Amino acid sequence: MKKVLLAAMVSALLYACDSDPQSDPLPAPRLAFDGTAFESARLDWNSFGITDYTFEVDEFHAGPKPIFRVTVRDGEISSIEVVGKEWMYDANSQYDGDRPEQDMARIREIGTIPAIFDWIDSLREAHVRRLSSAEKGVVYTLNVTYNNEHGFPEKVKSSISSLDSSRQPDGGYYYLRISNFRLIAK
Repeated sequence: MKKVLLAAMVSALLYACDSDPQSDPLPAPRLAFDGTAFESARLDWNSFGITDYTFEVDEFHAGPKPIFRVTVRDGEISSIEVVGKEWMYDANSQYDGDRPEQDMARIREIGTIPAIFDWIDSLREAHVRRLSSAEKGVVYTLNVTYNNEHGFPEKVKSSISSLDSSRQPDGGYYYLRISNFRLIAK
């Protein structure tokens, strides 16, 4: 009887030593995005029928970019101009702000509020596509702050991170901000 009891105790001890509470598997990759708020804001914006407006936009991805003022008339971009150079110059950086045409081409792609909504939707879709091949513990985050009066996106933050601090995925961080929005009389 003592041998059976001793064998059971040794077995239990070996099992306890073998199981590591820290080795719990990481959760499946996921996307953190409020799609309901996104669709509601898009509906709000569309309900106003706004086609003439101006705003400033700046973004941060692989370093800060200039601030651009975009003017939209009849739903189409009528002008884009550099109005601020808010980046911090870093002697180690590849970007020193002397490429406004390259940055302006990017702004032309997303230069209207409907185009920004479409861009956010395509960013969400890209994150969803990446989920199937992402490692466990990866979190794609897409946070959007909307204007209370007109519903357009004022801030967009996209990031890719991992719950496993020893591995951080490529793709990093992207930030877009819209400010100084004004309606233009027709």
